[in-house]
Amino acid sequence: MYFLLFRHAVVALVAAPLAAVAQNAPSADTIYYNAAAECLPTRAGAVRSIVTTPTAAGGMVQHVFNRSGRRLEQIPYSDKAGKMREGMALSWYPGGELKGRRVYRAGQLEGQLQAYYPDGTLRQLELYEKGDSKTRLCFDAAGKVTSCPTTADGALVYARYRRGPLMLGEEVSHTVRFVPLPPGSRGERVIVACMVGVDGQIHETRIYKSVGPEHDREALRVVENLRATWTPELKDNEPVESFYMVNVDFLPRH
Repeated sequence: MYFLLFRHAVVALVAAPLAAVAQNAPSADTIYYNAAAECLPTRAGAVRSIVTTPTAAGGMVQHVFNRSGRRLEQIPYSDKAGKMREGMALSWYPGGELKGRRVYRAGQLEGQLQAYYPDGTLRQLELYEKGDSKTRLCFDAAGKVTSCPTTADGALVYARYRRGPLMLGEEVSHTVRFVPLPPGSRGERVIVACMVGVDGQIHETRIYKSVGPEHDREALRVVENLRATWTPELKDNEPVESFYMVNVDFLPRH
């Protein structure tokens, strides 16, 4: 069924090509970042910049530019804090060609994710339901169906806590408050998935492994209040959004 939907989607895309999207240069209130996603006071040494603009609906849109002022990505959020992605996100090649688009609903991918070659040929078409990938088709430069690449096929550097994994563990253990454990328990672990944005900030947190409502709330509080920023994931030397798993351990009192 999904494959048939995909075939119809491909035909629709060929029949109705995307219109070009204008490229906007950064404004005076732009925040600048170096290659390690560290915030800089001026443009000097910056390799990318990020501009946040409010929307009439009370949300915001995050625009990412390269050092030449070409827009690389725009990501919509339904809230002013940039915690909940909502709507269509777009990305471009440095030359201005559309690279891809995807749709978020309540922070999760929903519907089609489309990726393109620089000449506009469809490179990948993927169908999502509530954040889960259901089907994926990949195409070569000639438009023929081909095998899809794996993570190992591209240059990928995973996101990390700027102060390092050891300091991350120490901060979590020193910050977490005691929550009573079930009788006989020697300790429990909540795993929090946090979405690290291209700006090195946490834009979303969710429970990946739950222990219980009280423990989950405390784990989310700890992760959302971590002091340092993050180094975003890099794919082919470009920052991308990604999820990072943080363990929050609850130990018994002795």
